[in-house]
Amino acid sequence: MSAMQAPLWVSILGSLGVASLASTIISLLANARLQERNWVKDNQKQEWRELIGTLSFSVRRILRNLPALEYPGLEEMSAEQKNQLLDADMEARRIIEDRIFIFGRVQSENLLERWQLIAAERDVSRMLEYWNHLHSALVNAAHKDLGIKQ
Repeated sequence: MSAMQAPLWVSILGSLGVASLASTIISLLANARLQERNWVKDNQKQEWRELIGTLSFSVRRILRNLPALEYPGLEEMSAEQKNQLLDADMEARRIIEDRIFIFGRVQSENLLERWQLIAAERDVSRMLEYWNHLHSALVNAAHKDLGIKQ
């Protein structure tokens, strides 16, 4: 063996070390990508949950404060009822407009326009019909975004 040539065992160990390092780097990169995907999915799930919950709560608040319009002969809506309607509508619009992770789906589903149709409606049965359609669309969109089979 010449002085310039390394022993065979040094070459084998060296190549194993490089392979091990490369394997570790690839594994770390794959793990980081998986963690990022899971983080995005978790945030999407949270945003869908907040959106559906807030819109459901807002519809209930609106319905609770609509009896004066539903039944002829009752007096005009009180200032408190008007404030409740306005607050419910503003909260719903805020939650629709501040979505980050599901923004594209919110836009493609025309959620703000569909919400405005609900908030402007004064016929309770039509409002419920609009809400039921919107709620179904929200749940279906969430399932699709999150990869949940129905």
